[in-house]
Amino acid sequence: MVDIIVLSWNTLDITSDSLYALCEYTDSLRLIVLDNGSEDGTYEWLDDFGSGGKIQNKHPMVLLRNEKNVGYTKGVNQCLRVSLESEPEAIVLLNSDAFVTQGWKEAMLAAMEPDVGIVGPKVLSTNEIGFIESAGDTWIVPRPWYGCQNISHESLSVEEPFVLSRNCCAHRSGWEQLEDWNKQEDIDVATFATVMLNPKMVREIGLLDEQFIIYFSDTEYSMRAK
Repeated sequence: MVDIIVLSWNTLDITSDSLYALCEYTDSLRLIVLDNGSEDGTYEWLDDFGSGGKIQNKHPMVLLRNEKNVGYTKGVNQCLRVSLESEPEAIVLLNSDAFVTQGWKEAMLAAMEPDVGIVGPKVLSTNEIGFIESAGDTWIVPRPWYGCQNISHESLSVEEPFVLSRNCCAHRSGWEQLEDWNKQEDIDVATFATVMLNPKMVREIGLLDEQFIIYFSDTEYSMRAK
C-alpha cells in the first residue's frame, strides 16, 4: 500500500477537491492528513470525510491535528513518522492544491526502481492549460539569494551565502508542454509539491531538515538523497 501525506492550513475548498480527486483516481492507498491549526473548518471537514463514509470505506485515513501552524517541514515529519511505523510500498507527499489524474500512481511506482530514492512527476499548471508548473529543478550558481544567506547545512558543503535556483531551464516553470518533456530523466532536485519517496531511503537518510521551514526543504533533501 502507498501512503499519501497531505498537509492543510485554512485551505478547505482546495483540500476537499484534492482529496476527492485522489480517492477517485487511486486504488490501494492510506491517507495521512495533518491539519496545521486551520480556523476555517478544514479539520472538522476532514474528520467527517474520514469517519463519515465519504471515502466509501475505500481507503484508511489517519487524521492528525496541530493546535497551531508548525510549518511545512515539521508537519511533514510528523506524518513521515506515522508512515514509517508500518511498511508502505512508497510514501507520497501531495500538496493540498494538487490534483492527481488517472494512472498517476502506477506511473510513479514504475519509475521507483530499487536504487531510486525520489520520483517527481510532471506537474501541470491549473491556471494555464497546457503549461508546465514543474518538472524538477537544477542548479544555477553562484548568485546570492537573500532569503537563504543565513542558512547552512553540512550536506550543502557551504559556509558562505549560496543560491539554489528554482527557476532555471530544468524547472520549466511556465514552459509550454511539448512532447519531448514526456520522458524519464535524472534531475538534481524533485519539487515536493508532489513527490514519491522510497521508504528505505527515508529510513537511511532521515526526515526533512526542519531549519528549512518551507522553501528549499526539497532542495536540501534531494541533495542529501544523492
